[in-house]
Amino acid sequence: MKKVIAIVLLGSIVCWGKEIVVVKGDTLWHLCKKHLGNPFKWPEIARYNKMKNPHLIYPKDKILFPPHEKDLDRIGRLEQGEVINLFGNVQIQGKVARISDKVSSYDEVTTGPCSKVEILFGSDGLIQMMPNTQIKMKGVEADGMLLLRLIKGRVLVAKAEERGVRVMTNSILETRGNALVSYSLQGITTASIFEGRGVVMGKDKKIEIPAGYGNQTDSDGIPQEPVLLLEPSDITFPEDGMITGNMKPRFNWSKEADAYYVEVANDPSFIPLVFEDFPTKEEVSWPLKEDLYFFRVASVDKDGIIGRFSEMKRFAVERRVGIKWENRPLYLEKPTRMHQKEGF
Repeated sequence: MKKVIAIVLLGSIVCWGKEIVVVKGDTLWHLCKKHLGNPFKWPEIARYNKMKNPHLIYPKDKILFPPHEKDLDRIGRLEQGEVINLFGNVQIQGKVARISDKVSSYDEVTTGPCSKVEILFGSDGLIQMMPNTQIKMKGVEADGMLLLRLIKGRVLVAKAEERGVRVMTNSILETRGNALVSYSLQGITTASIFEGRGVVMGKDKKIEIPAGYGNQTDSDGIPQEPVLLLEPSDITFPEDGMITGNMKPRFNWSKEADAYYVEVANDPSFIPLVFEDFPTKEEVSWPLKEDLYFFRVASVDKDGIIGRFSEMKRFAVERRVGIKWENRPLYLEKPTRMHQKEGF
């Protein structure tokens, strides 16, 4: 006899270990809401039943719910990733992460403020986690695609043309190429496809996203039609190669958008991140110490979809004795302390 686990939750019956026969009008979304109390479990139930197209279910189809909810975490096969770059507060399963640490399926990875980490799976599955982000690895599916659940924050899929990556939120983004996926605590998902292509599968709907486009999936799990990504801003200050004595420099850029995403880092990889911000005006200032820096900005549209980044600019901050601050370009024939020290 099949064992059925039932839990009474807010007046509804939550059943695991049950086989459901589809009737006319059923969708996987509504079946998960009715029998599990959570419609956003539909992607995992679809994978558990090995559905080729979870948006097409028919009367008399049989859908099996696993005996326990934890069984949904054990669908993908194991594959280890490796931490190849990190900065700041990064944790794997609650422990401080270090270079060369392994990340296995079912592991949870988190980043703190101004913290980033890059994880490489095989030769073509590079994931970069942005600050204040939490993911849970879900293994590799039968078709070879890397699967992860984005709990909050932003993930950059930086190299995935051959294998592809599926990012689960309240929908599923399947992408091959370079893409940025963001998921807020309010249940809003945005995806930006920089290279390759993407497909979003949400509540009773499937949307294809070509390169150069993005989309938003609302808190009900309904994906919106793709929109053209905003063009990158033009950085007007600081100029590339500039040295400034201002210890709280001002950053300016052009273009009009609803908001902007700004990053300043100590390395062109933008992993040792100094700060990030989402200003609504075309300028921001930030206190910096003497050092070399890299700066870039992306435009953000009214739906929170992040466009392409601008070309990065490099600059240096150097304190000047007896001078409050000054901005001037780098003259190689008159090397400064920063130039002598770092070869800038």
